[in-house]
Amino acid sequence: MLAALLFVICALSACGGEEEPDHVHSLVHVAAKEALCEREGNIEYWTCEACGKYFSDAEGVTEIGLEDTVLPYRHKLEYVEAKAAEDMFSCDAIAHYECSVCGKLFADEAGQQPMEEDDVYSLKSFTLTEATVAAENSTSRIYASVDEENYDLAVTESTYVLRVFVGWSGDVQSVVENSNSDVFRLNINIDTQANIEAGKGGSFRVGYDKLGLYAHFSDSTQLIYMSSVTGGEKITQAFEKNNGVYVVLVRNGRWMTAYMEDEAGTLYQISLTTFFTKSVMVKATLGVNSGYYVTEDCAAVARNGKLVIGTTDPAVARAA
Repeated sequence: MLAALLFVICALSACGGEEEPDHVHSLVHVAAKEALCEREGNIEYWTCEACGKYFSDAEGVTEIGLEDTVLPYRHKLEYVEAKAAEDMFSCDAIAHYECSVCGKLFADEAGQQPMEEDDVYSLKSFTLTEATVAAENSTSRIYASVDEENYDLAVTESTYVLRVFVGWSGDVQSVVENSNSDVFRLNINIDTQANIEAGKGGSFRVGYDKLGLYAHFSDSTQLIYMSSVTGGEKITQAFEKNNGVYVVLVRNGRWMTAYMEDEAGTLYQISLTTFFTKSVMVKATLGVNSGYYVTEDCAAVARNGKLVIGTTDPAVARAA
C-alpha cells in the first residue's frame, strides 16, 4: 500500500507543480507565425510533450504562459488627412485611417470602427457627352462636359457613378432573327492605368442574340441573360421599346457594380467585378462587338449599327 502511494506521488510531481530534478522535458519547437490583419500569430516557442509547459528557449529554462506566445492580430493603420477635391475628377475626403496591408478603412486609430469608401469619399456622378460609333475600325471617346467644355474622363478617385445609354440603330431583333451571325454586342470600354499597362482590355458588355438581351463584365465568360435576373423582363421591355438601355456603373473602391434600368428608371443589379482594382480611370470609349484590344487609341470594330451614348441624370445616378 505504501509503495503504491509513493508511486502516485512521484507520478504527480514528475510533470506537475514542483518538478523533480531528474525530469527531462521533451520539447517540441513551434515556429513563429506573423500576425495578419484578421488572424492571430505567435512568437517562436517550445512546449513539453510530457508536461505541457511552454518555454521561450530551446533549453527549457525560461518558462512562459500560453498567453505569452500569442501575437494579437492588428491592422497596420496609417492616418490619412482630410482633403478637398483637387480637380473636378477627384473627391472630397474626411480624415480616416487606412490599413497599409489590406486597404480597409477605419474611423479610429485602434481599428475598431470600420468605414466604407462612400463614408470617406463624396460620391460623384458625371455628365457625359453624346457620342456615336458608326464606322468600321473606330471608337468614340467619351468626355465629361463641364460648363460647355469637354474634358477627358480621367477619374482620379475610386468612388463615382457613370450612367450611359447603350443602343443600336435599326431593328436589332429582326436582323438577329434573319442573320447567320446571331449576336449584336456593344462594349463600354473602361480604360484604367493598370489595364492599359498590362495590355488587358476591360469593359461592360451588352448583347442581344437569339436567346434575348444579355450583359456581363468582360472578365467573365458567363452571359447573364435578362430572362434570369430580377427585373429582367422590364429591362428587356425598355430595350425593345427604345432599341437600347441605360447602364449605370457604380465604382466603390475595388468593386464595380453594373445596373440596368427599366422604363421607370428603376435600377436592377446585373453584375459586379474587382477587375479594375483601384487604378485611376484614364478614359472610357465605346466599341461594337468584340474586335478590339485596349491600346492608347482603343481600336474597335463596328458592325451593323451604331452605338449611341446619352447623358447622365445625376439624381438617378446617385440613387444607385
